[in-house]
Amino acid sequence: MIRTNCPTDDELRAFGSGRLSGEAVDKLALHVEECADCESRLGQLDDSADDFVAGVRGCAASPENSNDFAVPALVAEAVDGVATLSRRALELIQQNFEERTWNAFWKVAVEGRPAAAVAEELDMKPGTVRVSRCRVLARLREEFGDLIEGDDQN
Repeated sequence: MIRTNCPTDDELRAFGSGRLSGEAVDKLALHVEECADCESRLGQLDDSADDFVAGVRGCAASPENSNDFAVPALVAEAVDGVATLSRRALELIQQNFEERTWNAFWKVAVEGRPAAAVAEELDMKPGTVRVSRCRVLARLREEFGDLIEGDDQN
């Protein structure tokens, strides 16, 4: 049963994808860490695909990946340039988070590992791992959303 002071699914979805910022992130983070129902609901929403998270995963990928097809040199240079800028954005944001928070985010959002497995590895609660992911995504989206998502978004 969902309590009346719990966030809606849309609010949790926005939190989970990093679409909230500032005080709203802090408020929901505290609630999710204390409410088993909402932590569970957030865990179910984590599995949904998000273009921004896909962009984070893409820019974090190794630049040494080879292509099976020929790409014109100018296009390849432009793609490499955006990927380099995106990786630099991740490095800049990383400095704003504790190592444990960043590791939780990275393992769940970038590597795609389950929050429960990451929680066990890092000696954290699954809800805390999910909140770490949400906090970092919110900051990334706030600072570098256009760079990571690309110009074709909204």
